[in-house]
This record gives sequence, structure tokens and C-alpha cells, in this order.
Amino acid sequence: MPTTIAEFPETTVAVLEHRGSPATILNSVGRFIEWRRHQGSTDLIGNTVRALFVDWLTGSGEALRDFPIYFHYIKRMPTVSEHEQMTDVYLPLRPSVSTPA
Repeated sequence: MPTTIAEFPETTVAVLEHRGSPATILNSVGRFIEWRRHQGSTDLIGNTVRALFVDWLTGSGEALRDFPIYFHYIKRMPTVSEHEQMTDVYLPLRPSVSTPA
């Protein structure tokens, strides 16, 4: 498999903690992928962005960084049909503040 090493500036990322049996880890992985990924027409990408802000962010305990939301277009027209387009949606978050133990 071809591998590319790319420099990417330090970035705060979202984390989804898996709780439960190790046998169900792929369920948690799938939930995380679906949470961050938008598939289909970019005409409807606003629905995904809204869900991130309204459904996820408000209950996550996380706070936004002073940086705009951004998109990584993975599959785009004309390479694929409109309904097959795929975009990763990135919502920059503030670094978590750890409490000393």
C-alpha cells in the first residue's frame, strides 16, 4: 500500500471513548466515523455542520477554537456521482484543560 508522510500543524482532535466489551470496539469506531463524515451532495452539508454544533457540541463539554470549521473533500464530482461524494468535516476545538490528580 502506498504511504505518504505529510506535515500537519498541531491540531486538537475529537476523541470518542469506547466503553464496554473489546468485542464491540468496531461499533464505537463506526459511530465515530459516521459522526465526522458527510456523504452525499454538498448541497446538504449544512445539515452535517448543524448536527455537529447542535447535537454534538452542546452536549460534549468541548469548546470551539477561534478557527473556522473546515472540510477535507475525499471523493468529489466529476470523479464520482453526486450521491457518492464524501467529505470529512473538521470542527476545531480548544485544547482540553486537564485537572491535576
